Amino acid sequence: MNRGTPPPRDAGRDRKRMNPVTPPLRDAGRDRRRMNPVTPPLRIADLELGSRLILGTGGFANHELLAGALQASGTELCTVALRRLDPSSRGSILDVLQDAGVQVLPNTAGCFTARDAVVTAQLAREAFATDWIKLEVIGDDRTLLPDAVELLAAA
Repeated sequence: MNRGTPPPRDAGRDRKRMNPVTPPLRDAGRDRRRMNPVTPPLRIADLELGSRLILGTGGFANHELLAGALQASGTELCTVALRRLDPSSRGSILDVLQDAGVQVLPNTAGCFTARDAVVTAQLAREAFATDWIKLEVIGDDRTLLPDAVELLAAA
């Protein structure tokens, strides 16, 4: 190969246009169960997901933005911090997730000890009738980096 000859200017654009794996942006979120023909669905235990994206509910300014992100992303699984949730209130994050047809993955965000994380996980099991949990134990409340020792103890 001649190293002195640069590739044509539009070589990268042609590759992107011809990539059959990348769905067109205009179809994003239209069919939540759309399966990628190249990538098989993600199977974890008895749950099968067409999307491998897991979205978190934290950081959205309001429920309308969350609903829009759920629709646009096509995600089928969304994490919810139990410590920041009131399951009995109407118009809550849970209502938005239910309306979008998204599975809830409760998490222990906001816990600083293994004991708190275990208690929160047990509450999630009862409140959501699930054995699924995203386990988190915060080690530094400024950076939100995990406490690996406490996280391992909670697991």
